[in-house]
Parts: sequence; structure tokens; C-alpha cells
Amino acid sequence: MTIDQAPRTAGKSPSGGEPRPRGLLAPILLGLGVFLLTLALALRFFVADRVLVAPANLYQKVTLQATGASYFDRATVQDRTGATLTLTSTVRGDVKAADGDTVVWDAFLVLEDIPNGNEVNITQQRLAFDRKSGELKACCGTHVANDTSIKPSGLGLFWPVGAVEQKTYQVFDPYTKRAWPAEYEGTETIQGVKAYKFVQSIPDSVIGTEPEVPTTLLGIAGPNRTVPADRYQRATVTYWVDPRSGVSVHREQQIVQTLRGKDGNGTKVIADFTLKMTPQSQKTMVDKANDTAPKVSLFRVTGPLAALFLGLVLLGAGAAVMMRRRGTRHAA
Repeated sequence: MTIDQAPRTAGKSPSGGEPRPRGLLAPILLGLGVFLLTLALALRFFVADRVLVAPANLYQKVTLQATGASYFDRATVQDRTGATLTLTSTVRGDVKAADGDTVVWDAFLVLEDIPNGNEVNITQQRLAFDRKSGELKACCGTHVANDTSIKPSGLGLFWPVGAVEQKTYQVFDPYTKRAWPAEYEGTETIQGVKAYKFVQSIPDSVIGTEPEVPTTLLGIAGPNRTVPADRYQRATVTYWVDPRSGVSVHREQQIVQTLRGKDGNGTKVIADFTLKMTPQSQKTMVDKANDTAPKVSLFRVTGPLAALFLGLVLLGAGAAVMMRRRGTRHAA
């Protein structure tokens, strides 16, 4: 006698439970692996280039100070020595003027002898630049002291985020209205941050003309009269830039200005001082650098590497499951 047995339903467990998914594990693992590899590439080459850029809505104030400064006080027509000068640099982003890859920032530089109540110099500039590389552009109402004929080039108010190299950069100088090389000269630590040091040497350059200068001021012999004179400036500007974030954590400016008669006769030193970023402003910029650096690492290093590693692990696991299934079938 034979006993008929009901056929076992495919996919059912022997105990008659719910159907078991068969063959889904390998595709899931492979799919997740491919997704994570794609994510790694996207973070490094797409997202990072769009997130780690200059903000359009920046507001930043930095203070530099010079002690023991000498300058010619026009109001009192006398030389001042041993003065304390304060340079306040305020940068504001013009959000409405930003367009695509272009960012526009306005900068106001005010040099004051606060104890004596003197405004020594005021400079206003408007610079447009590529929000990723920091390279200046001649557009969007760019000017320095309302001079719109300038052709700005090189870096200006922004260093590239997480992409600063140990090389010479061309950096724009608002006083001479052109770019000069800033050479890499090593690494120094500023309030705990290892920064690249760049030194820019600007030779004597005409930065303005005074139509009427007393000859007595220029040391020209003879009867007192007025003559036109050119205003020259030479400077050494040193930047300390955090390579992780592109933030300038310290800056010094050594400046010497002279008046020289246009006919070559007479000269007068009208300014001689060294401005240095104050410790408080240093701390502000160091905090900004330390806040930005982890974000740079997340999008350019740790994030892509983690996604790449996990993606490769899942691809390997998926391939192993697939090979195991094929081996089981062959054995059956």
C-alpha cells in the first residue's frame, strides 16, 4: 500500500511557516556596496566642491594693531612718533550680487590713531572671486577706493578651503591695486594651529599723488612754495594660513610711506609702522579654522574613505554569498 503525500509548497518552511526569501541577500549586499561606492565618489568630487566654498553671506571683523608707530599728522601738520595705530578690517558678503560660482565681498579698512582721535586712512574695496579657488574676477562692480578701472587678479580676501599648498601665490594688494607674489616660507604654530607662512614683499610703488605739498615739508631749499609729489609705499605682508580650512589665522603688515617730489627733488617719510593681528582676532580666526577643519575632513577624507571601505566590504560579502549559493547548487 502506498500513502500519498501532499507536495511541499516551494518556499515554505518544513513547519509550514511563512515563505523564506531565497536569493535576496546577495543582491541586497551588492546593491548597498555599489551605493556606498557611489556615495564615496559623490562626497569627494561633487558634494565637497559645492559645500566647501566661500559663503556669500560672510560677515567678519578683524583687528590689527601697531605700537611705536610713526606717521605724519595732516591735521596738526606734525610728525607723531610712538603712536598706537589700529586697523579694523570689516568684510561683508553681498548676497544679492552672488551668482553661481561667483561671490562678491565688500571690505572696509579703517586705520586710526584712537588715543589722538585721528583717522589716518580709510580704504574701501569690492572684490568678486571664484567661490572655490578664490581667484579674483573683474566683474560685479569691482573697485578699490571707487577706482573701477582696476583689473584684479590672484587671491584677495579668501584662500581656498582645504586646498592651500606649499607654493607661491599671487595675492592682490589694495594699495598698489595689483597682485604680488606671496612665497611659502615654512610652517609655524599660531595658538595651537599649524599654519603655512607666506611672505609678500611689495617694492616702492606709487599709490597716489598729492597736488600741493609744501617744499619745506619735502626739505627743498629756497623760498617756501607748493609742488606736486607722489606718494610711495613699500610693504612686507605676512600671512599665516591654516591649510586644513584656508582660514588666515594671523597677519602682519610692515608699511613705509614716503612723499617724493615729482621733479625728483625732496622726500619725506610720512608713515612707518608694523601692524599685527591682535590676540583676540587671532583667537577668533583660530576658532573658525578649528570649526571648519572637521567639515573639510568629513567631505574630503573621512566620509569618502568610510563609504569606500564599507562599500568594498559589502561587495565582498555579497560576492561570497553568491559564490556559496552557486557551490551549494552544484553540490546538490
